[in-house]
Amino acid sequence: MRLHVLLGGLLAVATASGCGPAAQNTDNDAAPTTDAGQLDGAPNDGVVSAAPVFRNAVTMPDAELATQALDRINACKTCHGITRGSMRYWKQLTDASATNCLTDLHPTTAAQASTMLDCLKNSTMPGALYSPAKLGIYATAGKLPWFEYVFGLAFGANAASARANFIAQAHMPRTGPAFDQSDFDIVAEYFARNLPLLDQRLPPDTMVNNCTPSILPTVSTHITAMRTEGWAARHHDANLHMFGCVDGAAPSTCLTDKTRKTVWENGNNGVIRLLFNLPHSTQFWTRSSADGRFAAHGAAGADYSAAVIDLQRNRNITTDGYYDPAFFPDNSGFVFQTFEPKVCKMSVLTNNPNSIAFGNNSACSTQATVGLYQSVAATLGGGDAWTIDSQFRNDDGGHGGGTLNNPAAFFSSEGFLHFTPLINNGNGYTARTPVTLSTPFEGDTVLSPSGKMLISRVAGPNSAQIGMVLRKVNATLTGNTYAINAPEMGRYCFNGGKPAISYDERYLVVHRYVEASDAVELGFTGANDSRFADYLAKGASNIYVIDLLTGATRRITNMRAGEYAVYPHFRADGWIYFVVRAFSYEYLAASGAVLAN
Repeated sequence: MRLHVLLGGLLAVATASGCGPAAQNTDNDAAPTTDAGQLDGAPNDGVVSAAPVFRNAVTMPDAELATQALDRINACKTCHGITRGSMRYWKQLTDASATNCLTDLHPTTAAQASTMLDCLKNSTMPGALYSPAKLGIYATAGKLPWFEYVFGLAFGANAASARANFIAQAHMPRTGPAFDQSDFDIVAEYFARNLPLLDQRLPPDTMVNNCTPSILPTVSTHITAMRTEGWAARHHDANLHMFGCVDGAAPSTCLTDKTRKTVWENGNNGVIRLLFNLPHSTQFWTRSSADGRFAAHGAAGADYSAAVIDLQRNRNITTDGYYDPAFFPDNSGFVFQTFEPKVCKMSVLTNNPNSIAFGNNSACSTQATVGLYQSVAATLGGGDAWTIDSQFRNDDGGHGGGTLNNPAAFFSSEGFLHFTPLINNGNGYTARTPVTLSTPFEGDTVLSPSGKMLISRVAGPNSAQIGMVLRKVNATLTGNTYAINAPEMGRYCFNGGKPAISYDERYLVVHRYVEASDAVELGFTGANDSRFADYLAKGASNIYVIDLLTGATRRITNMRAGEYAVYPHFRADGWIYFVVRAFSYEYLAASGAVLAN
């Protein structure tokens, strides 16, 4: 993804090399004047370089170039909305890549090559992953000869495995045919010319301009049913042992042996407990098992790229996964994005490993139809498990210099829901035929634990989020194929990222980055309050709970400037797990905010 942000302009490279004119906004047939001398791998410092061509100059007129480039970029819509905002954002990413990372297209030494490749990772920590966000449009060139040469120069005999990891982590597009050299040349040229004719060829989508809150009666009906039929009730009735609890005791009495962090609490909105001091920098989201024993995430470790925390054994289980873990709510297994999507039985963890190699584990199967940024569910009563993916906007906030804004909603009129039903036959998981539904301007979709509801972030003008939409999932199996529809149940006019639904399916939890508009809610007189200045400079994020039955919203954390509470999610008894990033340290924490309600 990983960030799956794969496109941005080559303006910085073009400027440095004397290539490409300023942006043009009208149709014309004039071919631009370019200097291809710095694009073909020829030496620029008097030292002969063996580097292959990075990209070839393209001299077709702007009008033809725009048509051909946008046609190729359309391959990315399987994961991302192709909007004016996303295109310009991708351009910014590539400008930064050209300025900060890929600064020499003609490297001659291992040190030069290694420096550039290290810069393409999402942090300086050992074990950090290659990030498409550090590549921009260069991510579409990951399989081309130039990168193959650079990896050979940097890694020598180990180049093949290092490059394979790079391709798995950062090459785009993830699905469909890879760009060949001519594809990349055309798209790169388009961005080098600063996206000419973008507004003419990619008109603004017609979308809703604002959010009107609504909660249909079907929400109350569903929540009432889940009180006795949902996964929270089923696990309670089955006496599923919850981590940190005495069996049969009230959830509010759990985790009392864990240190209380009153400094993170927001008034009387639930006690917060410190569960684990993380020995690494986490990468992208964290999710936990239904019983709360395990929590997993991407991780920049000394010799690992993802980890599962076993709270019962107080153990950091290292893995060769990448990111996007998800645990099935029936506690039967989990999903991890690795070199390929892996779906594993829970025994992989309950057998008490110290490390996991997903590719060599017989209890894990590859499921290619499971997309990135997946959410999972399990049918009540022992039916199929589910995964769902949609257009998404990745969010790894709080790293580096901080995150000062909430993620944009780059979801287009071609927004979709991609369902993959999975049969658990006891020995592993087998996919049924996937089903895709059209959901314009919706993305970052997650399923409720039962798979009977889903919620998505909604895009408004200028790719800004304008709330969230809740949908009912009606799935009917005929033979081996499902028919699915997803009528709307409600709209919640609150903006936040990484939503997750509780096991009783009443509550929604999100994180929200602090922006100027939050100053008063945080207790300041306004954005110009001198006491609020640190938030505007360092950033922060808090956890919010939304009652799906009433729409009531409350903040459950009180993070200081520079502190980030992120990736909240529920375990089966209602405890909310989340990560705290604070002043170069990271922690796994738990809140009891909904236990008394």
